[in-house]
Amino acid sequence: MKNLRLIITQKGYDILKAFADDNYLYSYVVNNSSELWQRNILNRPDNIKDFGEYIFVVKDRMNQDDERIIIESMDEIKRKNISYYAVILDTETREIQIYNNLSGKVNLPILNMPVKFDDFEIVKRLESFNQEIQQEEDMEFG
Repeated sequence: MKNLRLIITQKGYDILKAFADDNYLYSYVVNNSSELWQRNILNRPDNIKDFGEYIFVVKDRMNQDDERIIIESMDEIKRKNISYYAVILDTETREIQIYNNLSGKVNLPILNMPVKFDDFEIVKRLESFNQEIQQEEDMEFG
């Protein structure tokens, strides 16, 4: 299974969801638009945290169709010049795929570092931040 970690603007996230809807339909992953909301994994993230202009989105357990749709949709928002930084982690092979559209001058929230920093350090910080969010939720609902 694959896990998504995404930092994106709220407006960019809304556009990404719209492109994903189109791609789910175009790729025949869903049969009609009434199935879209439930099928589009971006409508049901495992965690989402607001940081003013940016949000941090976590979705675990993506299947191959979901991964393909998300990658295609990120490619489309890249052409629209929407800023984002995404990591897809393969839990079985430990492979890390990084997708982004940021200028070197942009500082990402939660990372407190320029985006030209080492990608492995960014992945490490994203995972650490995700664990903090999960612990907060466990304390709230525990």
